Amino acid sequence: MDLSVHTSTLRACANRLAANADDVSVAASYAAQHLNVHDTGMFVQLSHVNSQVRAHLEDLFKRLEQVGHGSAAELLATARMYDHTDRGVAVAMDRKLAEVGPVPPGSSYEDVRDDFEDTTPVKPDDYEPPEPGDPFAAVPPGAPTGAGGGGGGGSW
Repeated sequence: MDLSVHTSTLRACANRLAANADDVSVAASYAAQHLNVHDTGMFVQLSHVNSQVRAHLEDLFKRLEQVGHGSAAELLATARMYDHTDRGVAVAMDRKLAEVGPVPPGSSYEDVRDDFEDTTPVKPDDYEPPEPGDPFAAVPPGAPTGAGGGGGGGSW
């Protein structure tokens, strides 16, 4: 196994992340400018909800900016580390990674994902009702569930 890190690619990605983080301020100023509802008349209730949404968006924008700049800084630090790492040390690290080996069978995402069965109908007319007695079938409203004799108070 030969690991090859292209530090120029790390730097390009870091620059793109930093630029995206800088663009968050554009979205924040747009939201501040266009998400204003005056609390008069019939808009009083809407104004309260709108204020909450704006507060959540402002928090989200701050976090997005922090994550973008933080990720960019980490990528740049990683690129510097690889630039300054002795080639012999890098080869020794790669060999150590090879000794660890692959993920054991049955432990990877691909192994788990293959067991997943998507039962969502593609089209509304694609629906097939469940088999009688299927424990995972939805119970229609008002249908007997078979749980207890009713009446409450410990009848089950």
